[in-house]
Amino acid sequence: MVNTFFVISAYLIYFVFIIVDELSGTANCTDSSPITISIEAYQSAIILGAVRFVATVVMSRLLQSIPRRILYLSSATATTISLIGVATFSCVVVSQKRNLSL
Repeated sequence: MVNTFFVISAYLIYFVFIIVDELSGTANCTDSSPITISIEAYQSAIILGAVRFVATVVMSRLLQSIPRRILYLSSATATTISLIGVATFSCVVVSQKRNLSL
């Protein structure tokens, strides 16, 4: 229960910092010259944080009812399958770009 509280509070603090930076639209470097930052970077960080939070909560709930070894094996299998899928998709896209450029 305490770990869940710390994880949730850390994500909330992270979320607040992202929103504050996004609303300001600039980030200050060490030389105090403002630079603009793409909104897509913030959006992807928010989405990634939300997905990690959901995955953590789901995993903690699943660990209460399913043995840890089965979850780790299923996670490793799903990770392997998804990496093979991403690699295959990337290979197809690259080969199509090469065919179009010829």
